[in-house]
Amino acid sequence: MTTPLDDAWAERLALWLTDRFGMAEPVVENLRRPTSGYSSETVFFDATWLDDGGGHSWYGVIRMAPPEQGTFQGFDLAAQGQA
Repeated sequence: MTTPLDDAWAERLALWLTDRFGMAEPVVENLRRPTSGYSSETVFFDATWLDDGGGHSWYGVIRMAPPEQGTFQGFDLAAQGQA
């Protein structure tokens, strides 16, 4: 189960996608957060954008440190990825 997120999340994520991946004016929709899991902040989303190659779509997942103390003492995404 997921909980929808507001437009402010979509705007911030669109800016991040532009900065990180060079997407021109991405449209971010269908942002949602899982209703369980406290060891990290997870957000699912759909992004669409246009470039010289035409239209593109991307179904993404972002994983971030929790806003407050999570399940674990520290948050080390690189170490978690190696596990």
